[in-house]
Amino acid sequence: MLKKLSGKSKTFFTYIFIIIVFIGLIYGLSTSEAVYRFELRTLDLRLQLLANNEEHDPNIVQILLNDRSTVEAQKNPELGLGRIPWPRRAWGEVIDFLNRSEPKAIVFNINFIGPEGFSPENLASDAYFTNAVKKSKAPVFFGMLFTDSLKNIKHYDVNVKELLEERAQNVSPDIRELLAAKSLPVMDDLPEGSNMKNTITYTVYSQIMNGLLKEGKGIGLMILKSDADGVNRKNTPLFVFNKNFYPSLSLAVAHYLLPEGQKTLQITEKQLMLGDRVIPLDKEGKNFSTWYGNPGTYHIFDVIDVILSEKSLKKGEKSIEALELRPEYFKDKIVIIGQSATGSDLHHTPVSNVFLGSEIVATNIDNYLNQQKFIQKLDTKYVSIITLIFCLLVWLAVNRSKSTFVSIVLPVMVIVSYVLLSIMAVVTGKLWIDMVAPVAVIILTFVMTYIAKFVLTSRKLESAIEQATKDGLTKLYNHRFFQEKIHKDLANASRKDDKISLCLIDIDFFKKFNDTYGHRAGDAVLIQVAQTLKESVRKSDLVARYGGEEMCVLLDKTDTEEALTVAQKLVDNIQNKDFFIDEGTKRVNVTISIGVATFPAHAKSVQELIEFADKGLYRAKEGGRNRVGALTDEIELTDVPGGDKQIKEVEIQKAKVVKAIEDFVTICNDNNYNHEKYIFNLLKEKTIFSEEFLDNCLQEELIEDTIEEETEELEEDSILDHETHKISLNEEIDSEVPLEKETEKEPEEEKV
Repeated sequence: MLKKLSGKSKTFFTYIFIIIVFIGLIYGLSTSEAVYRFELRTLDLRLQLLANNEEHDPNIVQILLNDRSTVEAQKNPELGLGRIPWPRRAWGEVIDFLNRSEPKAIVFNINFIGPEGFSPENLASDAYFTNAVKKSKAPVFFGMLFTDSLKNIKHYDVNVKELLEERAQNVSPDIRELLAAKSLPVMDDLPEGSNMKNTITYTVYSQIMNGLLKEGKGIGLMILKSDADGVNRKNTPLFVFNKNFYPSLSLAVAHYLLPEGQKTLQITEKQLMLGDRVIPLDKEGKNFSTWYGNPGTYHIFDVIDVILSEKSLKKGEKSIEALELRPEYFKDKIVIIGQSATGSDLHHTPVSNVFLGSEIVATNIDNYLNQQKFIQKLDTKYVSIITLIFCLLVWLAVNRSKSTFVSIVLPVMVIVSYVLLSIMAVVTGKLWIDMVAPVAVIILTFVMTYIAKFVLTSRKLESAIEQATKDGLTKLYNHRFFQEKIHKDLANASRKDDKISLCLIDIDFFKKFNDTYGHRAGDAVLIQVAQTLKESVRKSDLVARYGGEEMCVLLDKTDTEEALTVAQKLVDNIQNKDFFIDEGTKRVNVTISIGVATFPAHAKSVQELIEFADKGLYRAKEGGRNRVGALTDEIELTDVPGGDKQIKEVEIQKAKVVKAIEDFVTICNDNNYNHEKYIFNLLKEKTIFSEEFLDNCLQEELIEDTIEEETEELEEDSILDHETHKISLNEEIDSEVPLEKETEKEPEEEKV
């Protein structure tokens, strides 16, 4: 089936496969724990930029139990505070002071556990605190610890944990009733067995004082869980306990203060609707917090100043106007009471690693009351699509750019554009788009595309070089490259005093072979002969196609004796090898003749080297072919009589004529001239023809010698003899005129 697919179909399925691989890669990187932690770090940087553009609610303030307050309490024993934890009467006095100005809400981000852990003398202090809560004009909210396991409560010792777990398992009916009264009505759109509901269902809580649980306006979950890297980026708005929904401390305050039409709560698998606000939730049921800057954004008051001011008013020592800290400062304010004493309630957030727990509560209250748009994470499938688009842009930038500089700069700009997009999405649209995994995939695309382009370019360059330097049929180096190489090597050899040898090779009777078996068979033999020659020499030696059926081997750093040995090896290897034609169905044998020349022994230039090897090739053919030609003539011309010398020269001329005839026949055949019968007869009778032709040439040379001798004799005659000879020559001409006329009449008589 795959064989039937067209080239375009295969390309289409290849692209589909690549897209699937990239989507899988993006998903795998996005879900990796290590990559996710790195992604959160990059998100923190974006959240810090967002925090600079957000404005906080100035009506939210803090009253803190800080280091100064603890020091002042110990300096003034008459206050009856001592070391922390302070008697709860002190917190009742804080409520009394705040009630002088009617704040919007009083929020305790301090866990007041039950009276079992205190001595009987503290019961009166607890009662004062409870009574202050009851009389408060402003709603008072308390934080509680809820969890699915007390192992998460790290600051409690083992005995306290065991006590709380036992209490959680034996919750009295009245406590259950009080807790149920503090739950919120929520439209539960979670399906049965929902993962979201299982995640936000808690089984353990730390009981606060019964009086506070009864008199307080609401309770809420205190900060407990952070992200995997220990950073508090999110808040849990809702949780389930004993099948009832309860809010976080921040949501409890915001829900109470919102107008009646904005208090409806509805939860789904992915979001919480608070009135007309849509709050996206992650798989843990948390929403991202929008931060408003560094610690201290919300105005801070020291709790010791509040207590001292209240005691002064009660004792009548100062009037309200004389106080440095007046109750009117807290009018219509949301007052969050917490602690920041050394080593307590400090948290790590995206904007700081010393963020106070009370300020985190303040931030989330501000979010739920005033934010119309919450930070949302873009779904992975959309991130994958965006990433694929940017990968495509990188691919186009690399492949379409002809300049190396442009092909690098454009992908870098694409990558920077994606980073800027992910930053602007958070800062302007509160949309979290994954950065780490997509950027990694885009960079990988750039690297792989660049490597692929480099490989393809290299292959194209190699192909272009091969086409320019190699013969298309035999894959040997072509004549042009051979000429460049031999000139270069000869110059190097001359400079370094090295030797270079040349073997000029011709396949015997190749024209006859083509006539017998056809040109396809001839091409097959040429290819196999070329391969055999390459296999028979060193890798440093150059084998090239010289032209037609002629080939050559350039032997580097090889003297005459070694060259003759290599040439004989080539002759033997070709003679002893079987060559296959007709697609390997028929076996044939061919032979070669070789001429050898060595620089500088036989020539001083490239042309002389080739001519010497060519003469050796002629000698090999005249000697019967299938051999290496002799380096010199068999009869030394300087040692024979004049007549023999002339005969030897005739033999040489004869060999040249025979070679010229063979070349002529090859040219006619290659150009498909319609002279096959004539060429065959000419080839058949080439020896007789050449001998007769050369004999005629020899006779003409003798005649020319005779004429030259007569001419020399004439030059020695006197002017008179010359005139006499001229007169006699004119008489002969005159006597021949009638004969010409009679000759002219003969055709007329024949015509009659």
